[in-house]
Amino acid sequence: MMFSRHSRLGAGLTLLLTAALSAQDRPSADQPAVVVDGQPVTRAQVLGNLEQRMGAAQMETAILSALILAEAAKAQLTPTDAEVDAWLVWLKQEQFHLSEERWRAWLAEYGKDEPTLRAELKVQAAQWKLRSRAARYGEQDLRRYWEQHRAEYGRPESFVFRQIIVPRPQAARDPEQAALAAATRLLERIRAGEDFERTARETSEDPDGARTGGLIGPAPVELLRGTAAQIAALLPTLKDGEVAPKPVLQGERYHLIQRVQHLPAVSGAFDTVRVRVMIEFLIESGKVQPQVEFIAGLLRGRSIEIKDPRYRGLKLRGRWLGPSGLVLPGWLQDQ
Repeated sequence: MMFSRHSRLGAGLTLLLTAALSAQDRPSADQPAVVVDGQPVTRAQVLGNLEQRMGAAQMETAILSALILAEAAKAQLTPTDAEVDAWLVWLKQEQFHLSEERWRAWLAEYGKDEPTLRAELKVQAAQWKLRSRAARYGEQDLRRYWEQHRAEYGRPESFVFRQIIVPRPQAARDPEQAALAAATRLLERIRAGEDFERTARETSEDPDGARTGGLIGPAPVELLRGTAAQIAALLPTLKDGEVAPKPVLQGERYHLIQRVQHLPAVSGAFDTVRVRVMIEFLIESGKVQPQVEFIAGLLRGRSIEIKDPRYRGLKLRGRWLGPSGLVLPGWLQDQ
């Protein structure tokens, strides 16, 4: 939900921009990456498969990264550590609502590391400084823009959850009891191991259930209290990923609820969204060079000698596939 279409590639993309990691931090290629039923799978096998699938895009990304950083150094526009920090704060707000716990959990779950992501952020910041170098603006301009659009940068407390609206049995002597019994049986199946999302697709009366797996949200708490009070009262009592222990009667239908994520309120304070404000201000004012034009200029007339025989025939198209797997406004993207 929060990740881009490249997220499924993210776990293997930490080969890029790893200069920040020391040699002793990197396990050797012949070490087991995983042991399956007693059989080791080495890092070399995993990395070889990744290179086969995504090596060309990774090579292009490495070339673009080198060109961007070299061009920024030449123009004396290399991002400072403080600027990279600001991009990291913005990333954390946009994707993790400034929750350090969620940020650390994401790093662990997808095998990412902060030094590699900071290296990517440095490239992203550099390309933006280069694309907007002709623009003339100051801090007051950004703060004025932020004040004008302040409501867009804050977010209310919200929940993401899945629901199954249990079909109401027809022609039952006691429709209420029959509906509760049907909901209870379905809940027992889920407790026994059935996947909630798949069950929602197959059984929910929700017209969008088959398409979304019953996914709702992010839904602001205040909105839920006004439209689904029983569900709004239930969600804070659950943990992320937990299924409610009983069916919930909402209106005339019983609902099965699984909490997916709690999103705390975000104030949208200027210091936490400054990067986004800058990007949107420059885009709206037309003071930024289009990405395609920028990348074409980077590649034009360059001396690029590819030494790896696998990629000697590579035709550069300006593809970008960053290690984070995230896409934010202003991010370099594969076009």
